[in-house]
Amino acid sequence: MSLIRSHRVFSVIFTLVSLSSGSLAFAEPEAIKDYSPLLSLQASKWVFDFPVTLSGRYERTGSILLDRNNTRLETSYADMLARVGFRVNANDGILPFLFKAEFEADLVTGSEVFGSAKDVDGFGFSGTRPLLTPKDADFYRDSLRKAYLQASLMQYAHLFAGVMTSQWGLGLLANDGTQGWKPRNAVFHDPRGGDRVLRAMLATGPHAKRHQIFATVAVDQLLNDDIMLEGDEGYQVVGALMYGRGKPKNAGIYFVRRHQVSPERTIVTSEREFGINVAEGVTDVNVIDATFSLEYDLGDSIGQLKLAGEAAYIFGNSTLAPNAEIDTREVRQLGIAAKASLDRSNHGFLVDFMLASGDGDLNDEYNAAFIADPNYTMGLLMYRHLMAGHTGRALVTASNPDIVGAPPQDVERFATQGSVSNTIAFFPRAYYQVLQREAGDRMDLEVYGGTLIAFSATPLLDPFNTRIQGGDPKNALNASAGSYLGTEIDIGFRWRQFFNSSQLTTGAEIGYLIPGSAFVSNTGQNQENVFGGRFILEYRL
Repeated sequence: MSLIRSHRVFSVIFTLVSLSSGSLAFAEPEAIKDYSPLLSLQASKWVFDFPVTLSGRYERTGSILLDRNNTRLETSYADMLARVGFRVNANDGILPFLFKAEFEADLVTGSEVFGSAKDVDGFGFSGTRPLLTPKDADFYRDSLRKAYLQASLMQYAHLFAGVMTSQWGLGLLANDGTQGWKPRNAVFHDPRGGDRVLRAMLATGPHAKRHQIFATVAVDQLLNDDIMLEGDEGYQVVGALMYGRGKPKNAGIYFVRRHQVSPERTIVTSEREFGINVAEGVTDVNVIDATFSLEYDLGDSIGQLKLAGEAAYIFGNSTLAPNAEIDTREVRQLGIAAKASLDRSNHGFLVDFMLASGDGDLNDEYNAAFIADPNYTMGLLMYRHLMAGHTGRALVTASNPDIVGAPPQDVERFATQGSVSNTIAFFPRAYYQVLQREAGDRMDLEVYGGTLIAFSATPLLDPFNTRIQGGDPKNALNASAGSYLGTEIDIGFRWRQFFNSSQLTTGAEIGYLIPGSAFVSNTGQNQENVFGGRFILEYRL
């Protein structure tokens, strides 16, 4: 009998179409940019850009206790990225028609793992994306991010076709993997990957100059949305409506109907060289996702207040992870994210809130576990390392043939892979710009930090320990988990230097995590405190 729910396939497989980042940039004046490609050509009204991004980071964390057998993981890895692109934009050179084309690919992407982390078996640990170069990558699947054409008749009709990334709202479900640190956002994030689709889309707008109304419909073939496992295939139909795009006050909503097939396959755990047979599963779900953003200028003495939010509800059914009594499960998941910031010139304050519904019973007819897109992050350690380690280890512990006999179906989908999940969390932060770039200046220097306070929406469950206890909920350390995930203190700095229009950014971030009662062990002792950090370097030219 399987006690596993395919948490992740339902929660973040939805690479949802939106008015993609940059897709309708002609509709409004572009803001002055800190960065523009070093190689840029202009012929009459036509502009040709060749952006290049080179990025890398080294990350390390202390020891994390993964299971009841005292298995430990110390993460140490280097992540590298070499991204190249090409853009052509006719601007208003062929009015009343508009034309744009874009190509983007990651020639190098992934991580190289060092030390003892290479010897610990599991799935979805942080830093375990394999390092891919042109010689060993499937270009269409692993490297290609954009290859599309856009043709428009003024604001009345916009036709898009090709491979695109997808971004909507705060990136809770659809995230293009470019929403990282920027001055004054105090985000502890160095994004990779991104949701990619082969898309045919028809959009219209802006209509009503004051209100900037956009609408779109699209059909997508899913290529790589950061969560699809090897062999997964899917399609979706999308409708979206946006009010006030590019305005200080805006809101939008979309609806998605998605169909995904996960093929039959065998997974081998290296520690036991035991094959796990995974049956074919079919998922049919709907998504309703609403987002908003508001800005208020409260005067020089107070500052600028920004509020933003996104709420997503997922419902449908799936045949993944069946058990002896139930062949098809109902999907009912809720995710809510909210952000507030007060910008006071060279310093400011921010707070993030996240609610991700959990699943308190791995063997009933419902799947309620919401898991955010992996590029929607909160902090350095709690979700990216500690929860990823505990859920990723389940592939091994739940598949021990000497204890459980036949392993549960789809156990690899139990892993959160570092995403925010099963939580109610608050993350207040502050930043201070030691050097604030103004006209003629060539650099920024910003320090930032905050304290993440997190609870579980439902008690943490481990499939193996819960199963051998006859269904009595137990966590990965074989104990009844409390509701407090813990407290994490994060601090960091970023230094940004400009060379003509190119941009060099370097920084460092460290975190200290004090786990709570959710990670108590069967001996009554909590998981030890976890310390970790990373060094980041990026050059855009």
